[in-house]
Amino acid sequence: LQSPYYHLNKCDTLSFVLLGSRFPRFGLGYITLDTRDHIKCIIECLKEITLPVLCTLPNADIEGDIIRNHLLDYESKYPNKIKCVENLGQQGYLTAMSKTEFLLGNTSSGIIEAASFNKPVINLGDRQKGRTSGSNIIHTKINKFDIFEAIKKAQSMTKKTFENPYGDGNSTERAVKILEKIIK
Repeated sequence: LQSPYYHLNKCDTLSFVLLGSRFPRFGLGYITLDTRDHIKCIIECLKEITLPVLCTLPNADIEGDIIRNHLLDYESKYPNKIKCVENLGQQGYLTAMSKTEFLLGNTSSGIIEAASFNKPVINLGDRQKGRTSGSNIIHTKINKFDIFEAIKKAQSMTKKTFENPYGDGNSTERAVKILEKIIK
């Protein structure tokens, strides 16, 4: 996690946690639980795990500045433990996802894409509630005990293969075959 691009493409494997930082938002976008308590709890958990953390900072979400400030403060105190980035770009993010040990946060990419990379995901809170999710998703509440239990479970799942309930990435080829049959 040394350079801005982390040399991810040159590595076969890296042990790190990919943290999506949109996790504290709940409800309809204007109803939030105590964001400060949640981010403090998550940072306390990150301090206790041995893996380094690559964190994508929040967008302009409600209370995103609170999350951002706490994460950047943590990074300034523990620069060898966490690296915060604004945006990895699509290729960088997907590469990071392919190299991470597991994902932690509350982001749709964990729910939708991570199974295609056979990555466990710890989904924090209720933001993704109601979405179809695969067997790679560990839903948990935002408290230290539940997060640590989820981390243990995620680490035990790192060599597994998961079916993505959103498809296998071959829908275009199947659609073309169907259309070719119809046209003939």
